[in-house]
Amino acid sequence: MFGKNKTKNTLSQYVDPVGGFSNRDLRLGTWYVQHKDRLRAFFVLCFMLFDIALLGYGCWGWVEYAVVGYGQDQRMFAGQIAEFEDYSLQQRRYMARPLQFSAPTVFQSGEGVYDFVIDVENTNDRWLARVRYQFSYGGGVTTEQELVVMPGVRQPLAVLGVSLGVRPSAVRFHVVSVSWSRIDPHLVFDVPAYLTERHIFSVSSTTFSYAAEQGTAGNGVMFMVTNDSVFSYWTPQFYVSFEDGNARTGIALITIDEFLAMTSRDVALSLFATDIYVSEVTVYPLVNFFDADEYMNR
Repeated sequence: MFGKNKTKNTLSQYVDPVGGFSNRDLRLGTWYVQHKDRLRAFFVLCFMLFDIALLGYGCWGWVEYAVVGYGQDQRMFAGQIAEFEDYSLQQRRYMARPLQFSAPTVFQSGEGVYDFVIDVENTNDRWLARVRYQFSYGGGVTTEQELVVMPGVRQPLAVLGVSLGVRPSAVRFHVVSVSWSRIDPHLVFDVPAYLTERHIFSVSSTTFSYAAEQGTAGNGVMFMVTNDSVFSYWTPQFYVSFEDGNARTGIALITIDEFLAMTSRDVALSLFATDIYVSEVTVYPLVNFFDADEYMNR
């Protein structure tokens, strides 16, 4: 009555006439409108602090990795590499090793006729090589020839009967191509043992005679070749190496038809080179022992 009149909060007395907006909703809406700038500033500040925390954590992680983790990773990678087997070495182990060749030589086999020869060695136990080759000399090249070289075998490669006006000089050997074939272990498990049973031809009763002694146009050499295996061959060919002691003095090619197992054949050859002498003969079979068509008794 005598005091100051109090101001009434009319919002608290607000009543929605339709009942869709309560007095509480009105108070909350009014509070949000009055504080929305502060709320936005608060959420922006929280977001910035969260980003700063993430950035700091990431920077700390990179610094820690650079100082400690990188060295640990490098040591771990090095240890893993050392633990793993080098499969490139394994691959090279099972690949065919290159053929080995001697120096080329030339022999005169007649007047104006020359034979080119070189020795090749296949040091592989399970790889068969098909070699295509030729010789070159000052002023020309020979024809190309092809031969199969058995695993673990040393044998001549030759081009015979080349007609030239003068003895060839600057002779070189050229490999045109080499085709490798691996012997399937399911077909032939022990290749050396397989060849030992087949690659057995021996020479005996070698005799040499000069042309003057026998009244012929050329010198003569006779010998006996024996097939010491239990396998018979249709038409095996052989390189015949004529030797005087440990030195080769010439070479020839022979073919023996239907060479039966455990049999011998006499061979007589005329040699028209004037400076040749033969004390021993070695034969090198040119048979592909892995080809069934070579055998009479399959």
